[in-house]
Amino acid sequence: DMAFMPSAPNDLTIDSVDTLRNQRLQKVGEIAAIPTLGISSKDGKPIYSTEQQKNFDQKNKELKELSQRLQNVREEERKILAYEVQEELGQLTAALKMDVD
Repeated sequence: DMAFMPSAPNDLTIDSVDTLRNQRLQKVGEIAAIPTLGISSKDGKPIYSTEQQKNFDQKNKELKELSQRLQNVREEERKILAYEVQEELGQLTAALKMDVD
């Protein structure tokens, strides 16, 4: 399985996290294709083997972690962009002030 992996955790970008998330979703889809043991008569939900349920739980955990990482990456990118905009505006303001003086 040739999964995309960034060279270091700090190398993650929104695109790389999306790629990882999509790979995990594909894996979950593959697991979902596994036949169930039957339908519960009480609630109508499928019954899965213990191994299948563990796989579902693990993939769900991985998706939650990737979603959180994606959110963190987006927040960090917003902070960086805000800082860059602030710096640029500060430089422009200083230049304008010099021109006025």
